Amino acid sequence: MLQRLKEKLRRKLQTASIPETAGVLAFLAADITVVIAAVVGWILFIVEGGYAAQAGIVGDSGIFAFEQLFTKGTAGILYADPAAVIEGIALAAAVIACFVCFYRYVGIPRRIIMSLLIVLAAALGGSMVYLARLGSGAIPVTEEQADSFLEFLQRLGMEDISSLMTALMAAAGILLVMIIVFTAFSGAGRLLKSILLSGLFCFGVVPLALLFVENIIPLFLFAVILAVVFLVLKLITRGADSSGAGSAAGSFDYGGAGRGNDAARQESNVQIKRVDSGCKVFRGETVLSGKGIFSYNGLSTAYLCSQSDYDKGKVRVVDRDKGDRDHSPVLPGPPQGAQPTASSWV
Repeated sequence: MLQRLKEKLRRKLQTASIPETAGVLAFLAADITVVIAAVVGWILFIVEGGYAAQAGIVGDSGIFAFEQLFTKGTAGILYADPAAVIEGIALAAAVIACFVCFYRYVGIPRRIIMSLLIVLAAALGGSMVYLARLGSGAIPVTEEQADSFLEFLQRLGMEDISSLMTALMAAAGILLVMIIVFTAFSGAGRLLKSILLSGLFCFGVVPLALLFVENIIPLFLFAVILAVVFLVLKLITRGADSSGAGSAAGSFDYGGAGRGNDAARQESNVQIKRVDSGCKVFRGETVLSGKGIFSYNGLSTAYLCSQSDYDKGKVRVVDRDKGDRDHSPVLPGPPQGAQPTASSWV
């Protein structure tokens, strides 16, 4: 099987142009790197006693201690140096090769349109990075500049900087789809498909596979518990059917069910903001964002939401490392180091 794969790859490279060959080799380098990193991470997990620790938790706390059993393991190795750097460089090289192929196979009108789309996408990306730093207070502004910027937002029909960020993200998404569609319907479409699949493989399939392998013990226990619960419910249902479950069904409290559904719908409308458990979450105020909830990871400050939305329960700030439990405490003011000496902070 491996020999057939090598022969197929050899024939494909022989018939491809130099840019296509470079693109294929680039995304294959990313795939090989992520597989090697995953294998190394799994070996480290075993050597460092990952499975032994899970078995010990089962012995001490029982099979229902899922919060302690589930682990991120060594999946972070796929997003750290040197694996992440190699993957990023390889995929970036593959994308560049794909665009070279596009410009080679299409006419002048489509080249002009693609160039405009790329320039607009780059401008939007840079604008979003600048606005994010501006909203967090990392870039100092005077009160006059802030007032002018807020007036500009109001003329656009937007309330604050987050509304502008949302609009820019939507525009960037549309541009990205247009770029992909333009490239897909050209001679570079085959290479683009391979690059997208490679990106999914590197940042989706392999990390999930590593998490699955390292959490096989809690997943197995969870499957066993579900099977037992299913069998018990099946036996209960069969017994209820034989003892006249029809009359019991007639006395079901539909009003209570309706209230439950209303509560579930209300809960689904709550916006979730996830932060690392090591971050400090605090109440602050900047000239541009107003009174808001911010997070500080020891290096930079990020705007999460307005204080009014947080106090009204429209937004929840949770720890992504602790099963999305509410982050606590929310500090009454900026912690040490979180508030830069800039006039954009009030």
